[in-house]
Amino acid sequence: MREAPSATPRASQRHLPTAPPPSDSPRPKKRQSFGTVSRKEVLLFTKNLVVLLHAGSTVLESITVLRNQTKNGRWRDVLSGISDHVEQGFPLGDALRHEPKVFSTIYISIVEIGERSGTLEENLRYLA
Repeated sequence: MREAPSATPRASQRHLPTAPPPSDSPRPKKRQSFGTVSRKEVLLFTKNLVVLLHAGSTVLESITVLRNQTKNGRWRDVLSGISDHVEQGFPLGDALRHEPKVFSTIYISIVEIGERSGTLEENLRYLA
């Protein structure tokens, strides 16, 4: 006895899409950035800010030093805006709020808590 043909075609008869062959060259990693400021720049800023604060510099002095050392024009503009706000007497957390594409809400909140509790350096170390 012969079996009746199946209602569903065999896999070889179906025209299923096939995965592209693996590439020999790895894909370049996307740089995660905020605007034109990379996460790496924010991380290095945070680490260097901790070092300068630990050495006894004020927040304003530290940001000014870091601004003067950067080669990235957009990052220099961001740091200039932050230093301007701090120079006008605003807390660092408030100054960071003006750059929501660069600093996340959680980053800003941790800085603000550090300012209020007197643990800014420790909180920045946590972020770094």
